[in-house]
Amino acid sequence: AYGYQSSGAMYGGEAQYGSIMGPQKVNTPRHHKGRVNISAVLLCLLAPCALFSLVCAALSFQLHKDSPGLMWLTVICCLVVTAACTYLAGLIAVKRWNGDMSREPFWYIVLAASLIIAFGTSFYLGEINWWNNLLPYNELQTLSSHDAVDPSTMPGQQLMDVGRVQFLPGTKLDFSRTIGFKNSNLFCVAPIVLGNSTPATGSYDYR
Repeated sequence: AYGYQSSGAMYGGEAQYGSIMGPQKVNTPRHHKGRVNISAVLLCLLAPCALFSLVCAALSFQLHKDSPGLMWLTVICCLVVTAACTYLAGLIAVKRWNGDMSREPFWYIVLAASLIIAFGTSFYLGEINWWNNLLPYNELQTLSSHDAVDPSTMPGQQLMDVGRVQFLPGTKLDFSRTIGFKNSNLFCVAPIVLGNSTPATGSYDYR
């Protein structure tokens, strides 16, 4: 935009008495409105979600057991990406701290913070999920299973390597012979019997 100046100084000079000066153009600064970078916004939204899913899946699922080397390689690659974005964000933050307000992509800082949060939470939750849920399940799958077990006739010593047992219909807990003790937590136990019968083995092996 341009304005006009009809009299007065021009380029540091003064108008002479009695002289007539025409309108002069004076440059005025233009204010540019900031534009929203749609690609950067989508990257800041999708990249942390993708990294979270990848790390959490690598730590939680069968890859952790079948190929631990590939699993850790996946986690390390995600960590390298997070570290690289954090490094770029650190450079931009230092420039801004030193007063350099040039048009640096500020979304680097947002992306780095999002990736750090996504990586930390996915690593923690993935490890918790593996140790508390997936590892016990995988260990249970390696044990044998028995069906139609009669607790009144089959000794418990025959099922020492069993992970899953399906008893005969009518099997229940005998709550008349329960016992428990408390050591910070309350622990209770009750024998498993078939109907109202007593074990032929002379002992309650299933509890």
